[in-house]
Amino acid sequence: MRISTFSILFMVGCANKIDRFAIDNVLKKGMQEPDIQKGCALGEAMSFPLKSLTKNSPNKAMVVAETTAALCAELTAYALDKEAAVQNMTIPYEHPNRIAIITDTRINAERTHALAAQRFYNAFTYLEAEYGPLGEACPKIASKDESIFVVGIVAGTLSVLHDKASRNRVGIPMDMLNRIARSASCVSNEDWWYTPMAIQGSIWATIPGSGPQDIDPWEHLQLAAEKGAPTGVRVGWAMHNLIAENAGQTEQLILGVNGHLESLSTHAQNKEWAFLDAYGLFISEHKHDLYWINEKGHRAPSFGDWPKAEENIDASDDDLFGEDPFGEDPFGTDEPQQTDSTSQ
Repeated sequence: MRISTFSILFMVGCANKIDRFAIDNVLKKGMQEPDIQKGCALGEAMSFPLKSLTKNSPNKAMVVAETTAALCAELTAYALDKEAAVQNMTIPYEHPNRIAIITDTRINAERTHALAAQRFYNAFTYLEAEYGPLGEACPKIASKDESIFVVGIVAGTLSVLHDKASRNRVGIPMDMLNRIARSASCVSNEDWWYTPMAIQGSIWATIPGSGPQDIDPWEHLQLAAEKGAPTGVRVGWAMHNLIAENAGQTEQLILGVNGHLESLSTHAQNKEWAFLDAYGLFISEHKHDLYWINEKGHRAPSFGDWPKAEENIDASDDDLFGEDPFGEDPFGTDEPQQTDSTSQ
């Protein structure tokens, strides 16, 4: 009878062995998957089994499992239903429940942001369970575990942003961001796609005055994105565009989306970390879509397109039911309609 490696680890019950197996095999393969929905499903599926295998939690594996699980909630939170409903006034003014329906979409979005915030925060707490409180002296991090550290501090940053979007339903402290910014210097920018630098710029731009006096946070963030793009993992552009849209910095958003778009044609995706690069594109596309919805009421036709101020939208172009889009009856039912002479 064959016994799988995972079954052996289950019987042995050693957190360190489970950590290494999960990181070096299961999660490593997951990072090569460019389908972020599959990746988030992997995180959801692994979180409970990993925690149940040992008395002591396999903290490093849980950092990645909880972070990827959080993406499932994030995908839902970024569905844009609330924004589209409000911008398009899809609910008639005369409808007695118009305000209630719009409020309901907002509450639903806030709940989903709260779920994403909690999961991202769970990942960060596992990181601190492994390395101790972050923000002061750098912990000792094995080179093979630096990726876990990077994922963990990204998760911590996202947990605060999602909690803010949920109207602080989870209650994650904002001052955690300053500790994360300091701890970002504990790993190499060159080794990790300039993500640590992007994290610092994101936090300094989010909390004005929190960074060094001689550093412009937006320039710092843009430089991190530009330096990270050639690695084929464009987390830097994603964070730039996330913060730009959240802050209402339209010029920065346009610059960032255009920069991300250009990098797609000049730098191939890093196949070893395809999941993170695909996630970065998802974030940039979402923020680009939000801009379009606010301007035109619908998502961007394609990534990098921008609406023209003088553009007049022809309603007939968007009328999917005004005429047969196939040019003929695709089901072979194109027959003359019988008319009832009594109704003439």
